[in-house]
Amino acid sequence: MKTVKKTTLGDKLFDLLSSGKVCLGLLVLYLVNQCIIAVIVHPLGADMLNLQMTMNGALFAKIVQGWTPDQLSAYYRHFYFDFPHPFIYAAFLASAVATLSKQLDAAKASMHRFLFYLPFVAATCDLLENCLHLVLIPMVPDVPGILVTISGAATNIKWFLAFTCLGGVGYLGFRRLLIKKVTGK
Repeated sequence: MKTVKKTTLGDKLFDLLSSGKVCLGLLVLYLVNQCIIAVIVHPLGADMLNLQMTMNGALFAKIVQGWTPDQLSAYYRHFYFDFPHPFIYAAFLASAVATLSKQLDAAKASMHRFLFYLPFVAATCDLLENCLHLVLIPMVPDVPGILVTISGAATNIKWFLAFTCLGGVGYLGFRRLLIKKVTGK
């Protein structure tokens, strides 16, 4: 009797992203998009990060009210690049995990699969944050505190998951280098 191997959508995505060339291409796309966003939001300074991370409605309103019309325009303009950004960084980080896992012959290891999916969860949080900001900013000064709390929580979870995944990629890359140094492969 022939055994049929089940292939999930996750397996197909893992295989699609597990190429060094794909990973490099996504890295370049990520860096270009990140630089564009940085140039657009540069006039906002630290207020940009404070707005994203706050869970306090009064502080959210105070930050937005402190912006000039040009700064507010810059914030709105950054969304043209910030909405595709989560898809780009999620694909890049997942590709890095998939590529390194494949090189380490550990593509099916549960921890590697866990790391593979983390950036997609982070990206979902990022998209939630973006959507909430588009809803909240026109409401200033009367922003609902609960929505600011949800937005801030989504942002903080996004950063935690993204940096956790980045740490995992660093660990996998370090392991790959050690194995290559020891075995020459």
